[in-house]
Amino acid sequence: MTGRSNEALRVADAEVAINPNYAAAYSYRAVAETNLGRFEQAKADLQQAMRLSPLDPRMGAFLDKLGWAELGLGHFDAAIEASSKAIQAGSTVYFTYVCLATARAQRRHRRGEIGVD
Repeated sequence: MTGRSNEALRVADAEVAINPNYAAAYSYRAVAETNLGRFEQAKADLQQAMRLSPLDPRMGAFLDKLGWAELGLGHFDAAIEASSKAIQAGSTVYFTYVCLATARAQRRHRRGEIGVD
């Protein structure tokens, strides 16, 4: 799923360099990083976005993206928490619910509560 993620990452890097106080730029960069499998960096960028703009109307989107980064890292409880907070913050995109359901299923699988058919 890298598509044009390398190009998107270059653009987002430039955007952060131009205005390091623009929270959304970190979120945009996190999307590219997640698509490239760079989950730790995506998580760090999303945390920076939330620090820069704690009352941002895009907080639900930031949290949704954080859930995916946590899922990629195998941090299922953290992915559940981020996705749940995204929903509470008003995220209505289905990706948030997919992340939440996937993290819950993976957590159950890891605990041996469900098997693979």
